[in-house]
Amino acid sequence: GNPDLVPSVGKPLQTPIDVTPGTPIEQLYLQGVFLQKTGDTQGARKIYEQLLQRDPGYVPALLQQAYYSYRAADYATAEHFIDLASNRENENPSVAYAAGLVYRAQGRLSLASNAFWNAIHYGPASVPGLSLSAAYLELGEIAIRQGDYAKAIDLLQQSVDNNPADAFALADLAVAQRLSGDSHAAALSSAKASRQMPL
Repeated sequence: GNPDLVPSVGKPLQTPIDVTPGTPIEQLYLQGVFLQKTGDTQGARKIYEQLLQRDPGYVPALLQQAYYSYRAADYATAEHFIDLASNRENENPSVAYAAGLVYRAQGRLSLASNAFWNAIHYGPASVPGLSLSAAYLELGEIAIRQGDYAKAIDLLQQSVDNNPADAFALADLAVAQRLSGDSHAAALSSAKASRQMPL
């Protein structure tokens, strides 16, 4: 019923705002997100850097910078950004999850586990509707790595319960079940994973 919708369908996105020194912080952040979504990662990072010059503790921009450093395997810098974010919001589940990823990549599994449990603990209360599947998946993979297959099965089952369509969680569950000696359950989980994500 919106007559203005049809003419805009299929047109390329235009830059939504002009960035000036007076641009509000939230609007500046959204400009960075827009640039990132359109493939201009360097432009987005410049925006986040400008934003952090104005507010060094702005958590969404700190997390974006942390994830960029994490993907570049610069874990020390990623941890620095996460520490700054945690100083501002130490009960933010997104900050805790990001910390868990960095600690796990560094091989600091105890710290990673604590961070993922914090993400689960603070998640539903502060971010209604947040899926906890990813945190349970990470904890399950840590348990597999530590050889605690029964614990891994419980954690990965929690991940699957939170997101039944997650083929990666199903595949990890199959691995944990196979390593624990339950080949029948492993075959069932593996078949479900294959249906979700055919090879």
